[in-house]
Amino acid sequence: INANPFTKVATIKQTVQQHWCNFSPSRQSPPVPVHQQRLMFNNTILNDSETLLESGILDNVTITLLVTSNDKMDIFVRNSDGRSRTYQVQPTDTVLSLKKKIEAVERIHSNQYYLVFGGRTLEDKYTLQHYNIKEHSHIDMNLRLRGGGICQSKEANVSLCEMTRFYQN
Repeated sequence: INANPFTKVATIKQTVQQHWCNFSPSRQSPPVPVHQQRLMFNNTILNDSETLLESGILDNVTITLLVTSNDKMDIFVRNSDGRSRTYQVQPTDTVLSLKKKIEAVERIHSNQYYLVFGGRTLEDKYTLQHYNIKEHSHIDMNLRLRGGGICQSKEANVSLCEMTRFYQN
């Protein structure tokens, strides 16, 4: 693969996935999904978010591709207190199944929070791969606001009217 020093490791993995048949000895192997790839250089697993230069990779080097045998991946869910927990999931898991795992650990019912990834609210019926959630992705858990709407009591309406008159005079 030809790449410049500013190419991210994640981009290299995408290239491997897209062009796997060119790299595969049999040329008939199915593509290796990005979340199953581990790229290694000098006995160190490379970080997807780093560039080749940041990983210490210069000209004409060999990077080793390790392929994990299962589809399980670790993701991080950050709760409203800012603490992150690791959950082992599969890309084909639904958001609802992830919420059930969170519910068991956090002891909070899934109707009391919603999940956000990449600025998008995750819907229960879709899979994690639908949202492009990959190994080591960070998902935010946000609590739903509880309570009613505007207070409809007569006292509240009177007080508001009296305050409005007071400020107008």
